[in-house]
Amino acid sequence: DTGKVLWQYKGTAATGGVAQIPIPIVKGDKVWVSCSYAGGSALLQIVPKGDGFEVKELKAYKKPDLNNHHGGMVLVGDYIYFGHDQNGGSPVCVEFATGEIKWGPEKPPAGAQKSAAVLYADGRLYFRYENGLLALIEPSPEELKVVSTFKLPTADQKSYPQSWPHPVIVDGKLYIRDQTVLHCYDVKAK
Repeated sequence: DTGKVLWQYKGTAATGGVAQIPIPIVKGDKVWVSCSYAGGSALLQIVPKGDGFEVKELKAYKKPDLNNHHGGMVLVGDYIYFGHDQNGGSPVCVEFATGEIKWGPEKPPAGAQKSAAVLYADGRLYFRYENGLLALIEPSPEELKVVSTFKLPTADQKSYPQSWPHPVIVDGKLYIRDQTVLHCYDVKAK
């Protein structure tokens, strides 16, 4: 109501001097944050203290151990999935409750290069890589399970070397923008 700052985190994962791009994941009193550049990743717990709150760092990783550049992170059930490393996109799975790495960072799927923008819909993860490769991944805390991959038809024709827009799914349609091109795929179950 007043705009008063209630808490702030300036620890391990907040030291990325250039930018902190990924949106934090919040569930209950816990927050998962990750950034590249000089940052890292951390699981935080926010607890009441006086008329404000206190931040407890439950688990932390400094770069290069674990960090997300700008491809986003998704919480599926009790696990966070994202592409690890600055300009890397190596798939990783982290348990939200503990901040422990369940698997990864794994080598990206064959042909995938650089950062990965991540989306979750209808029981699958979509990892869209900077070089135009799209990987469909089954979310599993046991292991990386790549279901399929394909390269966008204009991936080798783009005029700009990085392709970072996040994929979006609306009404069973997968939308993928690539500079001046917009792709649309029907991904709705028959």
